[in-house]
Amino acid sequence: MTAPATPTAPTTRTADDLLKAAKRSPVVKVENVPQWGTVYIRGLSTHEYTIFDSSGVKVGSDTYAAQNAVMLRYGIVDENGKHIFGDEHIEDLADLPAEVTRPIIKALYRACGVGVDLGN
Repeated sequence: MTAPATPTAPTTRTADDLLKAAKRSPVVKVENVPQWGTVYIRGLSTHEYTIFDSSGVKVGSDTYAAQNAVMLRYGIVDENGKHIFGDEHIEDLADLPAEVTRPIIKALYRACGVGVDLGN
């Protein structure tokens, strides 16, 4: 029979402790993307995710920014984690076939932890 766990005193962590503990998402390889082959991605930073999340907001009188294109812009990287697309590519990314972008978007959502709380 094991002894019950001894309660531990709450640990106060500083801002520096928390910031040092949080690491940037690793670069992940997404293979067999239709028409593209292998693509590298990385989960978005909080800043990037905020830009992505707000991109679904109405931009003009009847125009919405292409939210998935913004996620692709920030999430697709080279092997070293450097962005390969810029803001100037968002419209072109929005025009890509869904068969190309869908597997990448799904992988990016996983890399960002989206859907984990929903059991997905």
